[in-house]
Amino acid sequence: MKKHLFLLVLLFPCLLKAMDPLLKAALDGDSVQVQTLISSNNYAMLSDKKVLVKALHAAVAKNNLNSVQFLLFIGVPVDASIDGWTALHYALLHERAEVLEVLLKSGANITKIIPEDTSTPLHMAVRSNNIKLILPILRAAFSQNLSYEVVNAKDAHKLSPLHYAVTLGASACISIQLLLRSGADVSVIVRKDHQAYTLFDYVPSSQVDKDSVVNCIKTTLLKMLKARLAEKRA
Repeated sequence: MKKHLFLLVLLFPCLLKAMDPLLKAALDGDSVQVQTLISSNNYAMLSDKKVLVKALHAAVAKNNLNSVQFLLFIGVPVDASIDGWTALHYALLHERAEVLEVLLKSGANITKIIPEDTSTPLHMAVRSNNIKLILPILRAAFSQNLSYEVVNAKDAHKLSPLHYAVTLGASACISIQLLLRSGADVSVIVRKDHQAYTLFDYVPSSQVDKDSVVNCIKTTLLKMLKARLAEKRA
């Protein structure tokens, strides 16, 4: 492995020279060069737009907001994928909150799964425990009337975003609260190898984490119940 990495480091300058200029500009974070190349070489008119899609993904990974906006403006499909990964997946993988907002406003599909384990964008956001990534996806789900579907989606391991939130223990209380308020199901049972597991079976073993997660869920559900009762009385 170290030998391969060493060779990659040696060859990287050569690879960049051989790379498509547009892709290189996107990887370099050079938004001016991206726009210049597209204008001068008419990339947008190419029948094969793979380079444009790769440039979009590269710009997302490099947090090059200007290039992302420009590539979307000229018509690069926001949900175009590379090996099943869309630009939205890349934004979540690299935790690019601003870029994420732009992609969502451009209509990025929030239910699109990645092929490796069928994780949804919300699964990815929750695993990062980054509220700046979680909130925009929950807002998008709400605006599209997809809250329940998105919040309770299961991946290949039969786990929902809430399962991943509780695995993070005490540090994830805000994430847990957001998911519960968006309709996450706490009663779901995961069946594996003839065993049944509740949500609380996924909480870390330390007492601090257990107490924190249980208290977070109980407190949040109680507040939600009181709010509903107040609405009925009003």
